[in-house]
Amino acid sequence: MRLFCISGLAILASACVSPLPPEDQRPSFDYAPAGPVMVSVIEDRVRTKDGKPDDLIGYARSYGIPNHWKLNVFRQKDIPEGADLGDFLEQRIVEGMTDSGWSAIAVETDEPVADADVDQFLSPQQASRLLTIVIKDWHTDVNLNWVGKFRFDHDAELAVQGPDGTILSKSFKETESVPGDANDSWPNAILRAFSAQVQEMLDDPEVVSALHAEDGKGEEAAEAAGAVASR
Repeated sequence: MRLFCISGLAILASACVSPLPPEDQRPSFDYAPAGPVMVSVIEDRVRTKDGKPDDLIGYARSYGIPNHWKLNVFRQKDIPEGADLGDFLEQRIVEGMTDSGWSAIAVETDEPVADADVDQFLSPQQASRLLTIVIKDWHTDVNLNWVGKFRFDHDAELAVQGPDGTILSKSFKETESVPGDANDSWPNAILRAFSAQVQEMLDDPEVVSALHAEDGKGEEAAEAAGAVASR
């Protein structure tokens, strides 16, 4: 994950710090896709399958005792009531694409679309690509009594499909130790970490090639990008 500058002392409270604005959470793009893009981010974490709330973002520990932190800790007025973590990330991705001049459409799917069905899925929207991100883990662990860093575990399976099926399938998994900022709140620091990880996935050369390639050339472009990345 690219390093972003956060340093300083303990963050004691978040209520006195303004929430991070949505425009500072969105990914940006300096290229154009092959055509309109449909985006689906699917919540599929083991934690939520085991009964944890699907809007869980992690734990905030006070004297070692973990408390659930959910999306509402971000104090984002534009998050719809009942949204899960996947809905939130999907919303920010589509907003970033739109800000960058893309035609992007958020779609709700409970599971990845099969290659046999993807053309029927894309055609009604005249879309050229379906970007699907399945969230397997996306969890932070903050110690409110300690000056320093928080843990961020993330595991996502990303796929780009075109009318002929899968162009790219790739996994992104890492455990990170992310510094806090004495001049900011823990929720804002977490939002910045979320944003940086989404940007890193979407900046991956293979992902760029799969989204950017002309129809019929996506597989070749993705293979070429992979060859360059492996050198």
